[in-house]
Order: sequence, then C-alpha cells, then structure tokens
Amino acid sequence: MKRILLFSKTNQISIVSILVVTGVLFLFIFNKNKTNITEKEVFRIGYTNSPLLSTMYNSKNKLEKNNKIIFEKFSSSADIGYALLSGKIGAGFVEPSKALIAKRFPEFKHIGVVGKITYPYGGILLVRKGLDLKMQNLEGYQIAASDENCRIFQAFKKDLGMIGKDVTKINIQFMPYETMISALESGFVDAALTKSSFGLLSGKLGFTIPYIQWDIAAGDKCCPAVVAQTEYLLLVNKKFRKCSTVLINEMMANEKVPPESLAVTTSFETGISSNQLLTLPPASFSSADMSLLQLFEGHGTLDIKEHESSEDDNERIKMMISLQKATF
Repeated sequence: MKRILLFSKTNQISIVSILVVTGVLFLFIFNKNKTNITEKEVFRIGYTNSPLLSTMYNSKNKLEKNNKIIFEKFSSSADIGYALLSGKIGAGFVEPSKALIAKRFPEFKHIGVVGKITYPYGGILLVRKGLDLKMQNLEGYQIAASDENCRIFQAFKKDLGMIGKDVTKINIQFMPYETMISALESGFVDAALTKSSFGLLSGKLGFTIPYIQWDIAAGDKCCPAVVAQTEYLLLVNKKFRKCSTVLINEMMANEKVPPESLAVTTSFETGISSNQLLTLPPASFSSADMSLLQLFEGHGTLDIKEHESSEDDNERIKMMISLQKATF
C-alpha cells in the first residue's frame, strides 16, 4: 500500500512537471506567433523614385546585404499605401496626403508612423524646358500658383514689386501643388510658383529656376505648418516594428553623411545629376519620438486657432495629428 502511494505521488509530480513544461512551451509559441512573423518572411520596404529619399537610398545600399530586408520600388506612394494595407510590404515611404487616404480604411489600425522626411520650406519658381524666363520678363506668361493668400505667393508678389514689376500683369493660374508638375510638362503653364522641395526635380525634367525664396514661414491656409515641411511619412506594419528600428537607425546615421556623398547615391537611384542635386539642400529624416509628436500637435492646434480655415482644412490637420499619434 505504501509503495502504491509513493508511486502515485511520483506520478503526480511527473504530471505537474509535464504540465509546467507544456505551459511554458505554449506561451513561447503563442508569443512567437503573436508577432505573425515567420522565419520565411522578409521585411519589405516600399519606396518611390524621389530625390527626397536621399537618406533612404544610402541606407538601402547597406541593408540590402541582409537577405531578410528587401526594398521594392513603386510608381507612386499611393501604391505603397495600398500595399501596406494589403500586407504585401512591411513598411513604406508615403506622402502625407496619401497616408491620410489610407487612414480611412480599417486596415490602417495595423499601421504606425515611425518617422518622417522633411525639407526646408521656401518658395521656388520652376520654368518649363525650352523657355528662358527671368523675374523681369514674366508678363504675358502663364504662371501656376497655389493660392492668392498663400505666403509663398505673397512673398513672390513682394519680390516682384522690389524690381518694379506688377503681379497683376502676369497670367496666374491657381491650382494645387500636386498638379503643377503635370501642368508644366504638358505646356499648360509656362512656370510654376511652388514649394522648394519640387526644385529637386528640376534637373531631371529640364526645368530652370530663376527665383527661390527661403525667408518664408509656413502656417497659412494653403500650407499648414503641420504638413508644410513633411514630404514623406515612414509607415510600418506593427508586426515589423522591431525590424523597422534597423532602418530608422541607419537613416538617422545618414544625417551625418556629407551632402556630396548623398548626392552621388541619389543620382544613381534617380538619374538626376549630382551637381544639380547639390544646388539645393538635401531632405532630412527624423524618427517619430514623443517630442516630435507633441511639436506636430502644437502646430496643428496653432493653425486651427489662428487661421480662418474651412472645415475640410481643419479636418485635414486633425487627421494629420491623429495619424502622427498612431505611432507605437
């Protein structure tokens, strides 16, 4: 009888041990599967052929040596947004306006903002290929501009006045910034007064730059400070959040790379002359830390309070703020 009792206790101890080990293994497997990443999966990063992604191009050359990281080129950042939503890629560089569209879909709950590409804010006049236009001889030509009350337009108007020229004698066509390049290439307009970041495309498209003005502060209706300098957002599927730190760290390190080196790498990727790229400052990358999010939220609130914006403008700013808060 004693022997049977001892055997029973031993069995009990063995059973408990098996249960504990099984439980540990279950938790391990559960936590591993919770990330939804298998060993066969790779971290796919979507990007476009934009000179604004100079720090990414430099990182791409290093990170592609890792066979678990693949960079995929897309024709537009809208395509990248949809690829993120469908789960075909793990991260991507998406323009803010396209990211706001992506945010409308329920699948965006799996996406977070981890960084942004910014460019110094200013106004620039792009002249289409084949025309020799200067500030002194714009009269009679078709010039695209964003809005009559835009600070870029107001600065342009002031600078014209300083050389004795009247902006009312120029044929101004008001249109969104996003449509100006197409309007120039098609010949619909002869020149475009736009954001300075568009100047990086001038060499590739054959545009000339007779005017540039850096002494302009963003924060009006056409260029809210919350979005004016942000050219791309780095969006990441949350299951790849750990993988994204490798990309973020590399891009942050590239902020110390000389502009000449960035220009050579960007020239190779985009086909734009490195000499042309060096005529303008490169874009910058920063991670979406808490101080950055607070700064954006503050600027968003400032824009809403100080400027008489439409409901659509206010909603766009609020959506941008909530998009930034989606970081994880």
